[in-house]
Amino acid sequence: PLSVGSYVAALLPRLVGANDLFLNCLIAGLAGAAINGLLGAFMKRYGGIFFAMLTLAFAMVLYGSLANVTALGGTDGFSAPPPGFLGYIPSQQHRPVLTFFGAGIVGAAALCLTNRFFESRSGWAARAVGANDIRVAYLGADAGSIVWISIAYSGFLGGLGGALTAAITGHVTPDLAYWTHSGELVLIAILGNSSQAIAIFIASAVIETMRVVSSAAFPYTWQAGLGVMLLAIVLLLPDGLDALFRRRAVGGNSEIAEKAP
Repeated sequence: PLSVGSYVAALLPRLVGANDLFLNCLIAGLAGAAINGLLGAFMKRYGGIFFAMLTLAFAMVLYGSLANVTALGGTDGFSAPPPGFLGYIPSQQHRPVLTFFGAGIVGAAALCLTNRFFESRSGWAARAVGANDIRVAYLGADAGSIVWISIAYSGFLGGLGGALTAAITGHVTPDLAYWTHSGELVLIAILGNSSQAIAIFIASAVIETMRVVSSAAFPYTWQAGLGVMLLAIVLLLPDGLDALFRRRAVGGNSEIAEKAP
């Protein structure tokens, strides 16, 4: 969905002549949801390592397809025109600031929407399926449909991210579908493992900060330094940031219990 969203956002101005950041994000998100919805209809019956390998396989098929389409620039990709903002076309000097500001608005909207999804019936059912899908099936719920909804919604968010990537970088390539990018997203999901959507933003900031620090401290072996840092996180926080949220909640409850008469 990330690569699909970036290509859709970059191609929209050429196909329909409209080039607005928020419109591009919406259409790219719907395209990502459609792609994931189609794949989810097949993949909802799998789980664990089988699900991971299938998603990786589909991503690499998409990467190979985009890399061989010369009309889309092949492996080099092509440039994405700078978007407007609700009909306003900023100057070259103010465009980067407004682009990041617009990306912040889209990110905040996605955060609120995801929190609403977590608190909805589908969100609570998705947590139950993640904990024990067999028990959910025994209770009479359709675990496959719940997984399909979650996959489609994650595709919508991936499409948003692809559109923002195209707007910020001004260039799209098939590399967004390569397995290394998928691995980074999985790592962010593991680190931000929480029922709070803000944890994903925190996890992304943590990993990016670690990347910058590692490349500055170890310019020639920064991948090894980044790997050591990530290994420390996995060992110290095996449950991701959710462990910190739980510790804070338990600490707050203990303080309340101590103050109670």
